[in-house]
Amino acid sequence: MYVHLGEGMIVDSSEVIAVFDYQTIKDAEANQAVFASQKKNGAWVQNADQPIKSVILTEKRWYVSSFSSATIRKRAGSAFSLMKDPK
Repeated sequence: MYVHLGEGMIVDSSEVIAVFDYQTIKDAEANQAVFASQKKNGAWVQNADQPIKSVILTEKRWYVSSFSSATIRKRAGSAFSLMKDPK
């Protein structure tokens, strides 16, 4: 299953590791260093025209989205629930 992140970006739900609220994490010095490193390495995927509301960590990239982290989690959660193994 895929998760739509907005602005034409989609990711495979199996690659999503974490979804963060950008306003909550943006000011921490350690996070700023990680963001700068990811931007420098080309692993930061952003549509420059949109405000950042969430950061989505995948196996290979960091995506930023104008959708709230709650919306992204909800979309990813519905994809994850379809992939669960029966016990």
